[in-house]
Amino acid sequence: LNINRASTPVVWMTAAESFFLRAEGALRGWDMGGTAKSFYEQGVRMSFEENNAAGVDDYLADHT
Repeated sequence: LNINRASTPVVWMTAAESFFLRAEGALRGWDMGGTAKSFYEQGVRMSFEENNAAGVDDYLADHT
């Protein structure tokens, strides 16, 4: 397998991860501009979008 590393994109951090990190900051009491719950839910929604996955509303509604 010959991979051209110079032209292969590398994802350092996804948009979803940034929302999860903001949720963690909010849990620590830091002023992140929102609640941990809102950032977590935004992160889940973004992750589903980034991965072209369906069923995000069912996932978030499942409290088990």
